[in-house]
Amino acid sequence: MTRKGLALGVGAVLVASTFGVAPANANGLADKSFVSLTPRVGTEYTVLMDQYFDLSANVADTLAGTSGRDLKFLVSDPQSRVFVDQSQTDSVTSYSAAGSTLASIGVSSTTATLTVSGTAVAAGEKLFVYGMTGQSGTDFNGKVFTRTADTTATLTVTAGTANATVTGAVAEKTNGLNTRAAILANGSLGDADLFESATIQDQAGKTMTAGRASDGTFVVDTNTNANANNRLLRLVANTTSTYSVTVTAWVDSNNDGLINDTEYTSPARTVTFVKAGDVTAVTTLSPIVGDENLVANITTTPVLNGNQVLAQDGDFLNAAFTRSLSTSTVYSAVDLASTTQSSAWNDTTKTWTVTASLDADAAGERNTADGSVVTDSWAGIAAPTASGITAVSVSTTGLVTVTDAAHGLRTGDRVTVVIDAADTSVAIAGESVARTVTATGPDTFTYQVSETTGFPTSTATDSSVGGSTAWTLATYTGPQGLADRVGAETYSAQAVIQTGASTWTAISTKVETGVTSAATSSAEVSTKASTAVQGKVYDDQSGTNAAQVLTGTKTVEVTFTALDADGDALGAGRPIAVTLTRSGTVDTARVNGKTADTVLTGANGTATVTITAVNGAKDMDLRVQGVVENRATVYIDLQWRDASFGLVDLATTAASLNTSETRAMVELGSYTMNLAVMDQWYNAPAAGAYRLKLTGEGVAAQFVALNNGRANVTVTDTGVFGTQVATVIDLEKMSGTTVTGTTTYTITADLAKTYRVVLGANGTTLYGTEADLSDAVAKKALLELDKRVQAGETPAYANDVLINGQVANNATSAGRQGALVTITGPSNILFSNGEKAARGSLTFLSGSNGNFEVKLYSTAAQTDTVITVTSNGASSTTKVTFTGIGVGEGTKLDVTAPANVRPASTFQVKAKLSDAFGNGVEATAGRVKVTYTGPGIVFGTLPDKTDKNGELMFSVLLGSNDTGNVVVTVSYDQNGDADYVDAKDLNTTKTITVGTGAAAGAGKVNVGSFNGKLVVYAAGLNGARISWKVGGNWGSAVASSNYSIFNRPTPRAGVTVSVDIYVNGVSTLTKSVVTR
Repeated sequence: MTRKGLALGVGAVLVASTFGVAPANANGLADKSFVSLTPRVGTEYTVLMDQYFDLSANVADTLAGTSGRDLKFLVSDPQSRVFVDQSQTDSVTSYSAAGSTLASIGVSSTTATLTVSGTAVAAGEKLFVYGMTGQSGTDFNGKVFTRTADTTATLTVTAGTANATVTGAVAEKTNGLNTRAAILANGSLGDADLFESATIQDQAGKTMTAGRASDGTFVVDTNTNANANNRLLRLVANTTSTYSVTVTAWVDSNNDGLINDTEYTSPARTVTFVKAGDVTAVTTLSPIVGDENLVANITTTPVLNGNQVLAQDGDFLNAAFTRSLSTSTVYSAVDLASTTQSSAWNDTTKTWTVTASLDADAAGERNTADGSVVTDSWAGIAAPTASGITAVSVSTTGLVTVTDAAHGLRTGDRVTVVIDAADTSVAIAGESVARTVTATGPDTFTYQVSETTGFPTSTATDSSVGGSTAWTLATYTGPQGLADRVGAETYSAQAVIQTGASTWTAISTKVETGVTSAATSSAEVSTKASTAVQGKVYDDQSGTNAAQVLTGTKTVEVTFTALDADGDALGAGRPIAVTLTRSGTVDTARVNGKTADTVLTGANGTATVTITAVNGAKDMDLRVQGVVENRATVYIDLQWRDASFGLVDLATTAASLNTSETRAMVELGSYTMNLAVMDQWYNAPAAGAYRLKLTGEGVAAQFVALNNGRANVTVTDTGVFGTQVATVIDLEKMSGTTVTGTTTYTITADLAKTYRVVLGANGTTLYGTEADLSDAVAKKALLELDKRVQAGETPAYANDVLINGQVANNATSAGRQGALVTITGPSNILFSNGEKAARGSLTFLSGSNGNFEVKLYSTAAQTDTVITVTSNGASSTTKVTFTGIGVGEGTKLDVTAPANVRPASTFQVKAKLSDAFGNGVEATAGRVKVTYTGPGIVFGTLPDKTDKNGELMFSVLLGSNDTGNVVVTVSYDQNGDADYVDAKDLNTTKTITVGTGAAAGAGKVNVGSFNGKLVVYAAGLNGARISWKVGGNWGSAVASSNYSIFNRPTPRAGVTVSVDIYVNGVSTLTKSVVTR
């Protein structure tokens, strides 16, 4: 019997160098690694009942090429419902009457000729005919025609056979894996019509009927022992209910069609054809503010082979979506995979995704699961539309009211506005930068102008605006408004599956989720400084936001912060969509183990993601971008680089010393550089690895040895150098006494007899960023930090004063770059410039044109505080003001916990960090350390920061056998240097005793009843919290003396009640009392 051979390209070939010695069992040898059997595509073994399933098999090299040892398939089909096909090709060419490619079947004498068009019939090919209906002539269903020409194939028939009517007929080539319809039409394993070189083999000792044994099993012999290609098997089930078969591939060493206990087999695979109505699902929906689409994530039971299912039916699964502001139910259109699928499959997560657009006025989705795409699928949702402004008014406070019929805007949408040149009375209403609107009615909306002055003295109204007066939507790109995106609504999704023609059945419960309005106005992204990662903070998208990472570093943490319009960090639950873009050296990077991820902010408005790189390859650049609530986008560019050592002048605030640098000093004066050799992460080199060579002017020519990587170099003008002093410093890399590399630094100091310092007036931009001499106090405790020598992050102070100015040659008024500038003030003001922030005083270099600017922070309110700026003997003063109530500095750290607790209970430890005035101080992550020793289990992780009230808390669970002492120490690192031992650092320790009866300590409690009252007594427990429970009712109070009485009325006399008394949360007494 001739059957089809099978192979599919050069597939996955198993390799094994030698035969292993493996034990035998009834299913062949136990070692299943020599024969593979897997889905041809995908990884799961279930498809829908009306689909086919393809398997792929192969053998190891050691089993291949031996005559008489063919690869075979054993199919266990107890109800004889499954039919198969094999081929070297996974697709098939067909011709159909319906498609006009099967023209006719005519008979002449004893020859029937089938005529087709389109794809040529190649030499040696055969065509299998099926599907003919309503025959008035000969029925050729199930017949095989042999090719005679490119467009014809013939079949020998008996004389007198009539021509056929080809209505419904399909002719398929037999040299491919045939369709399910053709395989079922063939209808018999014993029929050779659809096979090429494979065979159905009898099984020794079994009764066989048409290729099947009486137990329903059958064997497919591939008739090959080669392993250059995988061998395919296609299965279809003729069933109306869920049905499974088991398939095993094996090498039949003795060619008896049976699996013997000494033969190598694959794992047995169970292939299931599931009825659509038997599929169940779980649907999740996690809309993010600003998303363009609703995305339902669906997992099914059983898990389907999504690859094979979608290849046969791309529109079998959908989801019914709703949104609270519309009456519609919306289903996804077939708009995926070149418009062949309504759902997408992820074979890694085993999840289906179904997507529905939220666009309020665009066509693209359906209102029934298999209906046509409709326009405005979300009924009742109007998209923002500029119909034409008819009136504009501006109030005396700058509030603009716009009249435009059916504008469709929602409160929170953003618009830009153009005012016609003729509309002079309302010209101030023009806004080129988007403004946020309030929808005050279907035809009106308002917004506040960006200007802070120039308002009309009385409300200005223009009811006949010019033709150019118009608004443009700017909420989202597109442009789209809030109505077109996820917003403050409730959304739902429910998975549905097609169970019949135009019949869809829900297979999951409906999941609903609400969304809060977006509040993000801006965002920050940062890395924390370490010995391998530069600490950087960025809040924009301007160019490259670089943070260098040491080559070989495989993990980097990146933190995003969501900020409101006031620059304050938002709270928990703000979504951030994080994506990665790699350039440079090839490496594999992931965010939280994924190619992209969406994370939510925590209570402090931040979300930290973990970036991993497989190799941490040199010269890889990775942009980590976060889109916060679809409102603000920030990114940081991680750059993997080798360490490169250079010089840093720690006497300034600069990140590095430039190889060509300008300084400014007075004639006959001097300046000193505190030079340190550091790499990009401010690590010092090994001892003896570098030295300095000084030449040029202002210094004695000499070699300078480094002490811990540092050396001071003083440059002096002796009066013989003219108008400049040019000093050369060579940083020499050493190998023993041999110089192996040199970096040359040339520092040229401009000389002047005298200098002057000019400071910018409040609100002016003459010297750079606008000077701001009055602002609110900082919202975080101040942190002195030199990022070049300390690990730490600048707190989000939110508010700052900014002083700017210029250092100039007094004679020529020319600004002088590189002048050493020192700013001084009281110690409760923190000065920040470059890489350093310090209290009371800070020295830095003037920039180009002699300009400079310094930020000032204070947590103490103060008015007209004098600040002095000096440079090269010149000085100038200004006054600054800080307003409001500050968070203060942490000067007191209190820890609260019970002195005694019982085993088998829980207790809480609380701490509060406060300033000198008792105000709570919020300490950022890493500024607080909690250590816990002793019995018990801490819930979660120990805190490393305080909240906005200066508080922290954690709970402890004690076991029934726990005893001994618990010691809790809470430490506050005031200056952020991570050592907790400095003069202003705080450390507070609390000891808790664990033991039976310990909770009450030396005090006592009791309870009694008289005069219609229950009375609780507490002795020797001054300051303790006494709590009592009577039935389901609680009472609680703090003992204010060493003898305290608490009472409550009783409902009636003569009732026995059980009273539980607790001291500081610890059960101390249970007593039955008769009310009196």
